[in-house]
Amino acid sequence: MDSTQTGGDLPPASPRVLCAHPVGLIGDALVRLFTLEGLPVSQAGTGEAAWDAFRRESGDFSAVVMAHELPGGGGLGLVRRLREAGFGGRIIAHGPEVNDADVASYRSWNVESVVVTSNGPEELLGVVEAWCAGPGGSGPMN
Repeated sequence: MDSTQTGGDLPPASPRVLCAHPVGLIGDALVRLFTLEGLPVSQAGTGEAAWDAFRRESGDFSAVVMAHELPGGGGLGLVRRLREAGFGGRIIAHGPEVNDADVASYRSWNVESVVVTSNGPEELLGVVEAWCAGPGGSGPMN
């Protein structure tokens, strides 16, 4: 796991998560995990749908979890748009095809965590669970 804190502090109000992931096993598992943690979550299956949700909801998200291989612009394209729009929240990007150049690009856009999932989703789900617990383990993404 390669994770770096980037100063994307969450506001004290209840956090909201945008899950930008095609519908399927991993995307559904992420939405369920956030829901079980009591976090409001919106799911978008493409980069364009995620961008539309971000704009429609006035950027009212504190975190984004997204697939690198996101249809409709890719993960890096979505990150660029979010950061250029002023989104300062946390971002986790993941995928089986993330290479060193991709990681460097994500880092240049202040992505908090980049998880390579070529060996299955367990590491990603572990990162998300730890992330939801927060540094003190006392609540949703505290």
